[in-house]
Amino acid sequence: MGKIKVRELQDRYRLLRDWYGRDAARTEMAAHVPPAQALSDVLVGICADFVDPDIQVRMELEARWNEIAGKGMPWLRLSSFSCGVLLLEVKHPAMLRELSGCAEIWRDRVNQVLERPDLCCEVRFVPAGRGTRP
Repeated sequence: MGKIKVRELQDRYRLLRDWYGRDAARTEMAAHVPPAQALSDVLVGICADFVDPDIQVRMELEARWNEIAGKGMPWLRLSSFSCGVLLLEVKHPAMLRELSGCAEIWRDRVNQVLERPDLCCEVRFVPAGRGTRP
């Protein structure tokens, strides 16, 4: 938020304080401030010019991981994202074997949640400890 916008909000608060009093002005001011945003969305916007796009995608994946994978998968962890390839670490070898046939489903889920159809082109499952972390 720029200095002009902050100054405008301060002027509105002073005006509302003069009209309604100090306590009521705070309540009335809620209608004049912008809605809350997720911190990850703000950071992606700020960092867009100087952070590697793959790191931006990783930040977004981490922020929305529960939405992508759900809370019932503690044995699956985001490892890395690079050039459209998502590596997911699997903590148990039996689960690694089970997931090997589901890569396309996971790819589609990631693209659907992040609302970018061509973002992730491949998902690979790797044993825990073998993934590359930036």
